[in-house]
Amino acid sequence: MSDAITPIVTGGPPTVSKPKRRPVPKHLPGHIAGRYRVLSLLGRGGTGEVVEAYDLLEDRLVALKILKRESARNSARLGRFLREARAMGRIDHPGIVRVHDTGVDKSGLYFLVMDIVQGVSLSQHIAEHGRMSALAVAQLAAEVCEVMQVAHNMKVHHRDLKPSNLLMPHGWFEGQGQISVVDFGTAKIASNTASVYTRKLTGQNELIGTPQYMPPEQASNKGTDERSDLYSLGCIMYQALSGHLPFDGPNHFSIIVGHMERSPVALDQLVGPEEVPPALSDFVARLMAKNPNDRPINAAAAEAEIRQLMDILPATISGRAVPTPAEFRANRPIPGLPSVMNAPDHIAATAAAIAVEFPQDLEDLEDAATRPAMNLDFPPPSSPSFTEPDLSFAEPPQPTAALIAPDEMALGPMDATVPATKRNLFTEPTLIKQSLDEVLEHAEIPSLDIPSYDPASH
Repeated sequence: MSDAITPIVTGGPPTVSKPKRRPVPKHLPGHIAGRYRVLSLLGRGGTGEVVEAYDLLEDRLVALKILKRESARNSARLGRFLREARAMGRIDHPGIVRVHDTGVDKSGLYFLVMDIVQGVSLSQHIAEHGRMSALAVAQLAAEVCEVMQVAHNMKVHHRDLKPSNLLMPHGWFEGQGQISVVDFGTAKIASNTASVYTRKLTGQNELIGTPQYMPPEQASNKGTDERSDLYSLGCIMYQALSGHLPFDGPNHFSIIVGHMERSPVALDQLVGPEEVPPALSDFVARLMAKNPNDRPINAAAAEAEIRQLMDILPATISGRAVPTPAEFRANRPIPGLPSVMNAPDHIAATAAAIAVEFPQDLEDLEDAATRPAMNLDFPPPSSPSFTEPDLSFAEPPQPTAALIAPDEMALGPMDATVPATKRNLFTEPTLIKQSLDEVLEHAEIPSLDIPSYDPASH
């Protein structure tokens, strides 16, 4: 990276915080393999810990990744640990932390010896400083693409790209150093002999990766390739640009369902086009396409697209708060309604009017999640079982009582448009509005000429 990146936040100095060093855990020895003196704890994960150590033989600081003893007794976890060394040893690139040594000391501790990166992870940076400018995120993504293309050329697919696996060196915003990709423990190494070995390590039905950044094909066990890493990169860019995950939820299952079935809120709408131009928003959306064939063909193609966009990207952000995607969906205007009618009291009044005029429709909506799918296959008029549908109404609807007159509404299949949590639709205006939004997205509604709303005349 040759050019410096200007501030993350307007008026704020570009900086990468120093890593927080913590005391060495008591269960770790002071020396590993008689050669590495343990100095401080850098990080901790589910299967191991990373410590800063001094190499007595080479007179240098290194990072040691140490596998927990209980994890070492699990053959699959031990296999992944050793596979990480194998994967990282294959790739020669400044953006891949070099592995110098691997082994087990006399006390039974398995360890990897790696270069130490003086900096912090992207997840730490976002937690401390918040979202980043479009230009900074584009530069970061371009560097990750460059690294991943080299890895993909060596038939290594990461399969767990996420902010905590991207390290930012000190001085990165001033153009010094490069983003490093770490943790290849879940990597897929494509070769004739590795496929069976990989299946043994991951398990036939075991979910590999992190749900918040997991591509749909990985979540559904349909197989992954280099484009799967691009999907995860799209999720990382989304979070870095907005400060929020594209899909979130109370549990891993709900998050995975979001990746598989929902489209993310467009970044230019969520953050604003002045900070995330539509071209960048569209690019991130293509990285996160459900179908891998709709994503860039490889990391090199993605990098080329990013670098073409960099001339038009803003280098600063306003520092204002950005709503979460869920908050944005709940508060967006209903299409076709005058803006004043999007206020919660107007939404509640409209929903109440619909409840009076179309009570059965609202009952259908409330029960949609539990009823079986609606059968819309009517028999032909020539069939003996055909009966003419009754389209009459007991009373003509009043013009002000309904959002759309019944003869102008073409109802589509509305089952499963309202989650089971959205019961009691008329006790919470925000839920009413969100439910109506979803119905409008699934119904075929003709364009209507709705007169402007004049509060003075009501």
